[in-house]
This record gives sequence, structure tokens and C-alpha cells, in this order.
Amino acid sequence: MSAETTIETMRRVPDLFNAVQELWIRAAPVLSDRELEWFARCGDSAQPAIENISNTLEAIGCCIASDETSDTFKDPGNVSELLFFIAESMRGINALVFLKEFASNRLHLRRMSG
Repeated sequence: MSAETTIETMRRVPDLFNAVQELWIRAAPVLSDRELEWFARCGDSAQPAIENISNTLEAIGCCIASDETSDTFKDPGNVSELLFFIAESMRGINALVFLKEFASNRLHLRRMSG
């Protein structure tokens, strides 16, 4: 990776997914098969995490629909904090899926090439 490429990629927003992606780009070429296998299992927790977020959003929706929120969601600060938290949680799940896919692909290609 050239210095220009590194500087350009580092200009991205420093969120969880971008950090994981940047570290992966730098580390992947030197990972052993055993390490790649470990990273290939990272996405295993993505499904339950997505289900938990879905259930949470549904419960919040039900509370809002039945007006049981006790003014919690009437405060824009509370709503924005919740949405930022959900967005970052989804980025974290996306990072796990990214690691799983790229590690699996790298491992597969390595094994195919001998």
C-alpha cells in the first residue's frame, strides 16, 4: 500500500467498520491459515446480534405505538442517541461480516493455489 493510498483511506470517518477494514487491509497478507480460520468465524455472532437489534427496535416501536414511552422518545436528544447507537451497532455487525467474508475468501484462495 502506498503512502498516498494510506493517507486517502485514513481520511474516511473513523468509525468501527472503517477501522476494522483498515486494519484488515494491513494485516491480511501476513496472517497464517489458523489466524484466517479464526477471522472466518467472526461473522458467526452477526446473526444473533441482528436479531437482538430487530427485537429491540420492535419493542421500542410497540412502546411508542401504545404510548408507554413516558416521554422518553419525545426528547430529540434521547432519540438521536438511540439512533446513533443502533447505527454504530450495525457498523460493528457489518465489520464482523466483512471479516468473515474476506478471511474465508483469502483462506479459500490460498488453499486453491497450493
